[in-house]
Amino acid sequence: MVEDLGRLLVDFTNFLHLRTGLNYNDVYLIGHSLGAQIAGSAGKQAFPHRFNTIYALDPAGPKFRDLSDEYRVDPLMPTISLGFEEPVGHATFYPNYGRDQKKCYFYGCSHRRAYHYFAESITSKLGFWGTLCRRQADDVGLYPSRAQSLLWVTAARPPYALGRSIQPERLVTPAIDFPDNDDIAAKSL
Repeated sequence: MVEDLGRLLVDFTNFLHLRTGLNYNDVYLIGHSLGAQIAGSAGKQAFPHRFNTIYALDPAGPKFRDLSDEYRVDPLMPTISLGFEEPVGHATFYPNYGRDQKKCYFYGCSHRRAYHYFAESITSKLGFWGTLCRRQADDVGLYPSRAQSLLWVTAARPPYALGRSIQPERLVTPAIDFPDNDDIAAKSL
């Protein structure tokens, strides 16, 4: 089903490309949950064309496990319980450390918060400012990878963006952050 719907999306964008001159570089795919899987499938099937960016809002399932340079994937992961714990895109965003979101008391609330965060990220004057995470930490559930992982903190209710004033503590692993200086790495431990 996911592959079939991805194919339909590619056929539709190809139709727009042929009929109106749509440039694939002007197309951004945004999918939430299963829709993120469909967007990922479309990105893989669009060859030889490439969509500019795929925004995967709390993607469910295996479609984003393999990071590829064929297209840019930027997942937003408000809940790792329904999505992925490890980074799966070029830049993976973990609001509130990817754990249950603030004031979410029922199943699926954190999962649905993804599209609220995304919509607000477009219109917010304050913006969501993140902290780069480059280490493994059991309490946060992040892993080193060739992708960037960013943590950011939100308000409990809309508007969620807090701007630069509140940011999570920067997570540092000396061996990763200072690979050429063993003295600094040793002193930091």
